Amino acid sequence: MHAPTVREALTQLARLSGAFSPQLSAQFEEASGYGKLVWTYPGTVSAPRLHYVTFSAAVILIRLRDGAGSDWRPRFVEFEHRAPDHIAPYIDMFGQRLRFEAQANAIGLDGPVLARPMRHSNPAYFALAMDLAKRWIEASEVPDVVRDVRYVIAGQLPRGAPSLETVAAHLGLTSSQLQWRLEQAETSFERVLTGMRSDIARHLLGNTNKTITDIAFELGFTDPSTFSRAARRWFKVTPLGYRRKVRRGE
Repeated sequence: MHAPTVREALTQLARLSGAFSPQLSAQFEEASGYGKLVWTYPGTVSAPRLHYVTFSAAVILIRLRDGAGSDWRPRFVEFEHRAPDHIAPYIDMFGQRLRFEAQANAIGLDGPVLARPMRHSNPAYFALAMDLAKRWIEASEVPDVVRDVRYVIAGQLPRGAPSLETVAAHLGLTSSQLQWRLEQAETSFERVLTGMRSDIARHLLGNTNKTITDIAFELGFTDPSTFSRAARRWFKVTPLGYRRKVRRGE
């Protein structure tokens, strides 16, 4: 709120997002006369995506309207989850230019809006807030081998289930080094891989309308039947059965 402009506010929000959530991945980018704040949550976030992401987007817009004036609407807003049953509240908050089941969550703003000064701007408070956020991030940056392995697995899954050797190479470790570190964390590579797959499956089945075949391939399975057998082990029901349970609120 103390940033000099909307552009700087979004730039620093993306840069310092780790102060709010170490798992959040965010970036602010500009091209063709408009800017875009993009953010995603990995499978390690267990909160319902539809609620969590919608709340985050609403808070960002409310803060920007308070700081830069309420006489504007986003160029567009995109969500990674499926469209809700009742879309009217979304239109009231975000406007008509909505897209669901996108690759990431995003808010687009036109160039003139990005250049607007924030009416609560205070250079001293802004510098203090940035320094505090950096300190919070540095204090929370404790090495977490399970978290790092999950991140690598998530990026590799659409190309097939990664091996221990592949993940270790991405982390700059040997297979034995990674295996030892996971043992110290009281887990194993197979357990982390299975946990990551089941977490992503929960998200995609519960929050998107993607087909079972598409989900199977996104999880690195070679065919839908293999995914269905895995889902029965994880959820005690078929993938479609799990989707129906979630949408009935069971």
